[in-house]
Amino acid sequence: DDHLQELLRESLRAAFAACPAESLITLRLVYLHGLTQREVGNLFGWSESKTSRALSQAMERIKTRTLQDLQQRDSRLELSWEDFLGLCAAEAPDFL
Repeated sequence: DDHLQELLRESLRAAFAACPAESLITLRLVYLHGLTQREVGNLFGWSESKTSRALSQAMERIKTRTLQDLQQRDSRLELSWEDFLGLCAAEAPDFL
Protein backbone atom coordinates (compact mmCIF):
# COMPACT_ATOMS: atom_id res chain seq x y z
CA ASP A 1 0.00 0.00 0.00
CA ASP A 2 1.46 3.36 -1.07
CA HIS A 3 0.10 5.21 1.97
CA LEU A 4 1.78 2.82 4.40
CA GLN A 5 5.02 2.90 2.43
CA GLU A 6 5.05 6.70 2.57
CA LEU A 7 4.34 6.66 6.33
CA LEU A 8 7.27 4.29 6.88
CA ARG A 9 9.62 6.45 4.81
CA GLU A 10 8.62 9.72 6.43
CA SER A 11 8.84 8.36 9.96
CA LEU A 12 12.28 6.91 9.34
CA ARG A 13 13.46 10.15 7.70
CA ALA A 14 12.21 12.15 10.68
CA ALA A 15 14.04 9.83 13.09
CA PHE A 16 17.30 10.18 11.17
CA ALA A 17 16.85 13.95 10.92
CA ALA A 18 16.51 14.16 14.71
CA CYS A 19 19.70 12.14 15.28
CA PRO A 20 22.86 14.01 16.29
CA ALA A 21 25.42 14.32 13.49
CA GLU A 22 28.05 12.38 15.45
CA SER A 23 25.65 9.43 15.74
CA LEU A 24 24.89 9.47 12.03
CA ILE A 25 28.57 9.61 11.14
CA THR A 26 29.31 6.69 13.46
CA LEU A 27 26.49 4.62 11.96
CA ARG A 28 27.61 5.39 8.41
CA LEU A 29 31.24 4.56 9.08
CA VAL A 30 30.39 1.17 10.55
CA TYR A 31 27.37 0.04 8.52
CA LEU A 32 27.93 1.69 5.14
CA HIS A 33 31.70 1.94 4.93
CA GLY A 34 32.59 -1.18 6.87
CA LEU A 35 34.95 0.29 9.45
CA THR A 36 35.35 -1.70 12.63
CA GLN A 37 34.27 -0.26 15.95
CA ARG A 38 37.93 -0.07 16.91
CA GLU A 39 38.73 2.01 13.79
CA VAL A 40 35.82 4.36 14.45
CA GLY A 41 36.84 4.66 18.08
CA ASN A 42 40.36 5.60 17.02
CA LEU A 43 38.97 8.35 14.77
CA PHE A 44 37.00 9.88 17.65
CA GLY A 45 39.47 9.05 20.42
CA TRP A 46 36.99 6.60 21.97
CA SER A 47 37.43 3.13 23.37
CA GLU A 48 35.88 0.26 21.46
CA SER A 49 33.25 -0.14 24.19
CA LYS A 50 32.28 3.55 23.98
CA THR A 51 31.91 3.17 20.21
CA SER A 52 29.71 0.12 20.75
CA ARG A 53 27.53 2.03 23.23
CA ALA A 54 27.28 5.00 20.85
CA LEU A 55 26.09 2.71 18.05
CA SER A 56 23.56 0.98 20.29
CA GLN A 57 22.22 4.29 21.57
CA ALA A 58 21.92 5.71 18.05
CA MET A 59 20.03 2.66 16.83
CA GLU A 60 17.74 2.72 19.87
CA ARG A 61 17.01 6.45 19.30
CA ILE A 62 16.15 5.81 15.67
CA LYS A 63 13.93 2.87 16.60
CA THR A 64 12.08 4.81 19.32
CA ARG A 65 11.63 7.97 17.27
CA THR A 66 10.50 6.07 14.19
CA LEU A 67 7.80 4.21 16.12
CA GLN A 68 6.69 7.38 17.93
CA ASP A 69 6.48 9.27 14.65
CA LEU A 70 4.46 6.48 13.03
CA GLN A 71 2.05 6.53 15.95
CA GLN A 72 1.65 10.30 15.67
CA ARG A 73 1.07 10.15 11.93
CA ASP A 74 -1.48 7.34 12.18
CA SER A 75 -2.74 6.41 15.64
CA ARG A 76 -4.43 3.30 14.21
CA LEU A 77 -1.05 1.74 13.48
CA GLU A 78 0.30 -0.50 16.19
CA LEU A 79 3.59 -1.74 14.82
CA SER A 80 6.45 -3.29 16.68
CA TRP A 81 10.00 -2.61 15.47
CA GLU A 82 10.08 -6.14 14.04
CA ASP A 83 6.86 -5.42 12.11
CA PHE A 84 8.40 -2.18 10.81
CA LEU A 85 11.56 -3.97 9.66
CA GLY A 86 9.50 -6.72 8.03
CA LEU A 87 7.47 -4.19 6.10
CA CYS A 88 10.63 -2.39 5.00
CA ALA A 89 12.19 -5.66 3.84
CA ALA A 90 9.03 -6.52 1.93
CA GLU A 91 9.20 -3.18 0.11
CA ALA A 92 12.96 -3.25 -0.62
CA PRO A 93 13.96 -3.64 -4.27
CA ASP A 94 15.53 -6.98 -5.22
CA PHE A 95 18.92 -5.43 -5.98
CA LEU A 96 19.51 -4.30 -2.36
